[in-house]
Amino acid sequence: MDEKEQGPGRALLDWLKSSPVLPEGELLYGALRAEAPCLALIPLAEGRTRTGYITGGAREERLYKLVLRLRPGPTEGCRLAADEALERVAAWAEGQKPSLGEGLRALELARISGPALDRAAENGREDRQITFRLRYEIL
Repeated sequence: MDEKEQGPGRALLDWLKSSPVLPEGELLYGALRAEAPCLALIPLAEGRTRTGYITGGAREERLYKLVLRLRPGPTEGCRLAADEALERVAAWAEGQKPSLGEGLRALELARISGPALDRAAENGREDRQITFRLRYEIL
């Protein structure tokens, strides 16, 4: 599968890694590690639309969630700090047009949800998330 078919997810991940406001920890793609804290950019399968052009190329829209895994037993202050960290990343990223690689051009990166609980695990771990929409053209 070539870069265009894989989509811009990995390029978006690399671009996010350049953020000066990224929370501490490794930024992964597609899934979180079991250990906390960690951060992952996860594509949402149901959040993909595509419009093809008669003359060639296409315009796509994809949804991604940025998830921050907290240590087990987070306090309210820890949750608030995680939400604030996700808000800082969203404020930094929103409205920018990241480089997505050859043959792809970003049109818009927009936050579509504020920080929220993504999942609470049995061991007391919590995942907090924020969701983005990326619109781009395939040239």
